[in-house]
Amino acid sequence: MWVAVAAVLTGMALAANVALLFLPPTRPWAWSAGAITGGLWAMYLYARDDPPQYIANWLVGSEGEKQTEKTLRPLEREGWRVHHDLAAAYGSGNLDHVVIGPGGVFLLDSKKFGGEVTVDDSQAIVRRLEDRSLSYHYDAGKGVVPLALDVRDRLRKGTRATQYVHAVVVVWGDFPQQVAEGRCTYVHGDHLVAWLRSQPLRVAPNRVEQFSGVLAQVETRAGALDSA
Repeated sequence: MWVAVAAVLTGMALAANVALLFLPPTRPWAWSAGAITGGLWAMYLYARDDPPQYIANWLVGSEGEKQTEKTLRPLEREGWRVHHDLAAAYGSGNLDHVVIGPGGVFLLDSKKFGGEVTVDDSQAIVRRLEDRSLSYHYDAGKGVVPLALDVRDRLRKGTRATQYVHAVVVVWGDFPQQVAEGRCTYVHGDHLVAWLRSQPLRVAPNRVEQFSGVLAQVETRAGALDSA
């Protein structure tokens, strides 16, 4: 992300300096171009070191998704099918990861919480140890379960088979419980692969490929729209 921002700001600075070639060679113009260049780089450094909160949240979330993607690679080598960053069918947002294997179909939502996590059913309490007043609740039942239903509906439409899709929050951070099962399951990222492998057989091999093919078509259509 920051490489792209730096590229844009560099282009703006170059444009300001190139414009000098077509302006009278007076000192004020030269000073202005220098000030613009310095100001743009100051903006970049400030944003990088102290980004707005929504950008900071995005960066933290993106880091969690990358950790989960890396963690899932051993399963892919074992024949599981994994899809990352699919567009949500309903509303805005995206599906972080969909995992399909012998143990079922799983919608994974990666979260990197800044505090100690305790789960009761689908509700997580995140306690900020440095300041208890900053503790907050996170309800995956409202945010993640609908995404799992989204995947179920897509698979049913593509295969006419109704397959239960497990809603899972992958927790990166301080999560002593490690696994908390309920309407939505919370699993610490370090235990994710072992937990998935431990699931009982639910999906036949031909169904694994069929379900994955449906989601691959979604990815192909999304890519075509992006390139249009």
